[in-house]
Amino acid sequence: MRKKRPLLLTAILLCLAAPVCAQQTGTWRVGHVAADSSVLKLDTLSIVPQTFYIQDVTTSQYRLDPLTATLYIIDSTLLGQRLFYHYEVFSSDFSKPVAHKSAQLIEQGRIQHQILEPAAVSVHDVLNSSELYTNGAISRGVSVGNNQDLVLNSSLNLQLSGKLSEDVEIVASISDKNVPIQPEGNTEYLSNINNVFLTLYIKNKIQIDAGDIVLTSSKDDFLQVNRNLLGMGLRVNSSWKNSSMHNAVGGGVAKGKYVRQTIVPQNGVQGPYRLYGENNETNIVVVAGSERVYLDGVLLVRGQENDYVIDYNTAELTFTPAILVTTEKRLVVEFECADRHYTR
Repeated sequence: MRKKRPLLLTAILLCLAAPVCAQQTGTWRVGHVAADSSVLKLDTLSIVPQTFYIQDVTTSQYRLDPLTATLYIIDSTLLGQRLFYHYEVFSSDFSKPVAHKSAQLIEQGRIQHQILEPAAVSVHDVLNSSELYTNGAISRGVSVGNNQDLVLNSSLNLQLSGKLSEDVEIVASISDKNVPIQPEGNTEYLSNINNVFLTLYIKNKIQIDAGDIVLTSSKDDFLQVNRNLLGMGLRVNSSWKNSSMHNAVGGGVAKGKYVRQTIVPQNGVQGPYRLYGENNETNIVVVAGSERVYLDGVLLVRGQENDYVIDYNTAELTFTPAILVTTEKRLVVEFECADRHYTR
């Protein structure tokens, strides 16, 4: 019976017949090459120099370029022989050039302008828009004292009004002052200078309020709400056929505590009448515009030309000559007082 030649012997014979034969085991190379030329290319990857070895050949008989994996025969007696070697390779070919950008972009020692200079971007200055009006001031100050170091103080008060786009209008009052300005309380309508708010009008159908807002209900007999809040509010006006609908929702954090106080008036004394807190505190600050003064169940109007004036900082109420104050009158005041004395 004819025996089959072992596979290992067949592989050895084929390897000896080839000019270059190498066995790859991970990053190691073991094999031989026929030295038929003085320049031999051993691998496509760079060789680790310390791991290169040729059997029965000294290092003075050849020169190795490990980056290109090229062997240069120096001793001519090695030509025509079969050289057995082993070495380890890197995972990359370090002889190949690597660049982030093409070298053609470099001209005369400098990079072309299209690389250094970014693309032109159109920037629209919103504050300088012809349809947006701004007003305000920014200040810087220095504070010194006997028991403190130099302190730099700054404040900003900015008012905006106008159009951001064709469909969006803005009204805003922005301030970073530590102490808000309290109005006098001697006019019927109060200015918003003491408020910090932002209002957006979108297509005259949607109104978004943020910051210091006043949440009021409709003029119905039930569920009357009138609160000064720090939060957000949304109003939506919609129409369908011949009908229209107005929806409003809002929420936030109350600026102070709600207090209802009954004042015992004195004959002929127009004031001032002192307002107290929920627990009869004397040192309170009334939230501007939050008071409701009722005389015998009739709501009075604030103003020097109307029924009463109020000092919000000292919480004092004074009636004008248009109101006759007697002990038979029933006087009730509803208001919100700030119970937080630290800065907002």
